[in-house]
Amino acid sequence: MLSEVLMIRVLRQELELSRKAEQNLFFTYNWTESDGPRLYTEVLSDEEANMYKSKMMVVSHSNKDTLGPYKASTSIDFTKTTDEKGNLHFDFGNLVTTIPKSVYITLRERLLENKDIKFKTNLMKSDHILFHCLKDVYDYMPAITMEFRHRTKHSYKLTSKNYIVKVPRTGTKNKGNTDLCYLAIVPHEKEGEWIIGATFAKVVQTRMTSLDSNKVRIGFFKADST
Repeated sequence: MLSEVLMIRVLRQELELSRKAEQNLFFTYNWTESDGPRLYTEVLSDEEANMYKSKMMVVSHSNKDTLGPYKASTSIDFTKTTDEKGNLHFDFGNLVTTIPKSVYITLRERLLENKDIKFKTNLMKSDHILFHCLKDVYDYMPAITMEFRHRTKHSYKLTSKNYIVKVPRTGTKNKGNTDLCYLAIVPHEKEGEWIIGATFAKVVQTRMTSLDSNKVRIGFFKADST
């Protein structure tokens, strides 16, 4: 996985070359392969490039490890947990998503309510939750909905299949369902601050193109976009 700093550096280097060739170069970051996310380069026609640009945000980028912040409201399915004025950052160099502690506690309590789950870690002492996988755990755990309000509203769901990651056991003969899962979400003390990890790339494509040394044009599109 690439950190945003490295991703932007590569983007700018490639764009310098494309400008000389008068090409519309875009980067697309998504996760469609089983072994991890990919970063693709595309040269688009003027019509395609203008279509994407009309839906993309222009943001300043400084030398830091995340993209953002972006203003968005967030909500958790099955609960009354909402954050109308959240600041979302994206850290595609990290698998896990970092969320406000109050929201994390809501998700942890939801997981604890399922009496069929056998935990490998003490949930009261560790923020890194490891447990035996159950087929219905994905249906049991809620999705996180993020709604951006740039020009038009765009909402995306980070589902339980995106933030509950299976870790197959190796080196031993498994009997029955002995795979382990972990919650790819950790808490921090900053209320209203969300740092979305690389699993978001399973939900949407992130498209980027650069304007100059300090600004990046970025947009989020459904993962099956073409």
